[in-house]
Amino acid sequence: MNQIPWIFPNESLSSYLQRLLRANGHFNVSIMADDLSISVADINNNDFTMDAIKLVADITGFDIQELVSMSSHGFKTSMGANAYEKIAFRNKAKYCPICIQQDHYYKSIWTLYPVAVCLEHETLLIEECQFCFRDLSMNTFMDGYCLHCGFEYKYAALQLVNRDSLLFQAQLELQRLIEEGECSLFGNLSLANYLQLSSRSMFIIEGLTRHTDYKKPVVGFYNKEGRDKTTENSAHAYASVHFMYEAFPNHFIQVLDAFQKKDPSIKYMQKPEFEKLLWRPEFKVIKKAYQTYWVNQADSGNVRADFSVFKEEPSLLGKRTHLSREEVKNKYGLTYEKINSLNRYGALQTKIIPKQKINRYRIEKKILEATVKQMKCFVTRSEAAKMLGFQRDTVSKLISAGILRLSRSPDGSNKLLRDEVNNLISRCRNKMVPFKSPTMISFDKAFEKYNHCGLSFALLIEFTLKNDLKTMSYGNTGTLKDVYYDENDLILRMKQIKKENQTKNGYFMTDLQEIFRVGEKTIWTMATHHILTPDKVITLKDGRKQYVYDKEKVDVFKQNHLTISEAAMQFGISDATIRRWLVIGRLKDVMMGLSKSKLINVDQLREALSIKSHHNQKTS
Repeated sequence: MNQIPWIFPNESLSSYLQRLLRANGHFNVSIMADDLSISVADINNNDFTMDAIKLVADITGFDIQELVSMSSHGFKTSMGANAYEKIAFRNKAKYCPICIQQDHYYKSIWTLYPVAVCLEHETLLIEECQFCFRDLSMNTFMDGYCLHCGFEYKYAALQLVNRDSLLFQAQLELQRLIEEGECSLFGNLSLANYLQLSSRSMFIIEGLTRHTDYKKPVVGFYNKEGRDKTTENSAHAYASVHFMYEAFPNHFIQVLDAFQKKDPSIKYMQKPEFEKLLWRPEFKVIKKAYQTYWVNQADSGNVRADFSVFKEEPSLLGKRTHLSREEVKNKYGLTYEKINSLNRYGALQTKIIPKQKINRYRIEKKILEATVKQMKCFVTRSEAAKMLGFQRDTVSKLISAGILRLSRSPDGSNKLLRDEVNNLISRCRNKMVPFKSPTMISFDKAFEKYNHCGLSFALLIEFTLKNDLKTMSYGNTGTLKDVYYDENDLILRMKQIKKENQTKNGYFMTDLQEIFRVGEKTIWTMATHHILTPDKVITLKDGRKQYVYDKEKVDVFKQNHLTISEAAMQFGISDATIRRWLVIGRLKDVMMGLSKSKLINVDQLREALSIKSHHNQKTS
């Protein structure tokens, strides 16, 4: 070769060989192909063996490393051979009309399929004759005109791209990464990682409306049979990938939302392909956002707990803020009826999500866990009886005696506080004894033996709590069945009971204080205002007086009058409603403002409830 032309900046090796041949009067590339022991197609596609490159270096005198960088080896080194094979632009050519008006040569970056825009001249690269629409080949490009119609390529109309557009910015990011190794995404990704990110993300965005013009669907940018593989499609595809990770994770979530609307059969195939990307540590930020997205989707009722993402990483289920009713039932043992009851009384916070013909329910987890914890503080009468070691009816007797109190549980039912029951057992149990003496009698035997003498279950507990009877513990059941008494003390106490019963014909003032849970002053006030007066006065030997009330009269009065809290519990209405009715005069306080304690007539309350019920029926 007599004429050795200079190499243009960023020129491909195939372009340089074409110019080298033409400078020396040769227009048939096959001549050089034979000498280099490669095919014409290899030359046109910029694919050279190292032996061929060495021979070119010998012919031209140029540095072999420079020639290597001009061939496909340069890209294979920077991005990896596999990645290059996926994006190599083969058997065709594309160009910028303004570039070839200045110097007619083929740039190496144009050999890459994703490169679709000339950044310098802000125009889309052209890959076909604008007159006859035939694809360009490397040979016809180097000729400068179309062999079929004679159209000169440098006169092609420009397809300008706005510098501020998504399409341009995506190409800027891509080409800067190819040429300079700089990428603004996720801590400066390498070119190989960026291409891997793009290829895997394509499984998500392919078929979605492209974000460059919101008109057409995204078309895959890889060499697949049957695909409309054009430079324009490539540009829009990469722009959509760029959009997906721009303003991360907002756009990422937006794209995943659109992906969710795809046909399930398509999603089933595409989703696992995208997820292969997340196995690599370079994309841990994406993995975290991806997992968070599906956790939120589960909270919104869009995916179930057996969704594939959760199967692969079950710990993600613990990050949800809501659970389905089925999960609540299985995990916490709450029936649907119990869940509905807890909802009704505001102990749970449930989202109802309409899904076609059915509703999905999502229950807020923190409130649920707090409610379940609170529910464990309550026991039913049967559970309390088991704790005490006796039959269920004994619990009712303790409640009637005021030894145990009912409280409203989160589901609205009246139950006993577990701690109160345990406290009762603890107070009844005393120090452990190593053996049982002949005079010791167990709690249940004492009740059975002396019940006919007036020693009720509740009274035996009351004596024990007041320390009127000393106890000992023998056994390890943890119930009252471990409680023992000295029978001699018990006999003495029974004699006192018998004597008290002989003199007691009714209730004393102290009894009324316990019955109505008020102080002595209030009992006196009730007497002086003739609300509830004593029926008999007993003068003791020391001159003290005891005021006795007829038992039946007091019981009837108590039965017909309730405090606000008692009325609310018995009739299932709120304290606030009762107080409002007192203010508007629908109910009257029997105490007439004489005490802070208020007593309400049961018949009056029933009448008020009847009026309310009638009003509700009328309005409905």
